Amino acid sequence: MKVLIIEDEKMLLMALEEEFRRNKCTVISAADGEQGWQVLSKYPSPDVIVLDLVLPKIDGLELMKSIKADEKLKTIPVVVLTNLSDENTIAAIVASGGTDYLVKADYTLKEVIEKILDIAKRPAFQKPGKLQGPIT
Repeated sequence: MKVLIIEDEKMLLMALEEEFRRNKCTVISAADGEQGWQVLSKYPSPDVIVLDLVLPKIDGLELMKSIKADEKLKTIPVVVLTNLSDENTIAAIVASGGTDYLVKADYTLKEVIEKILDIAKRPAFQKPGKLQGPIT
């Protein structure tokens, strides 16, 4: 599974990269929204995007709107990983096309990885030609 992580907190970014790699994922990362958009322009096929909201250059909500407006990118699940949990933020995540959101402080790193991988494996997000499980 290919994971794009867009996170500006260096320690968290490194921890996420390491844990996803332990789970046999290919990881691409970006430290700000602009860099994240550039990565998506070059490599538009991650299986899931992990996105912080508070980012330099282009904030997470604006980046997510751009992703969801792009024909090649709009079906990629975007999981928002943030410390913001007020109703307005949650409504903005939903309105911008977020697949799900996780509040950083509510989960361990292992739980975050498990939840993101579970979301990415949902049948609605599988790419054509990718079989999941046995055919009965």
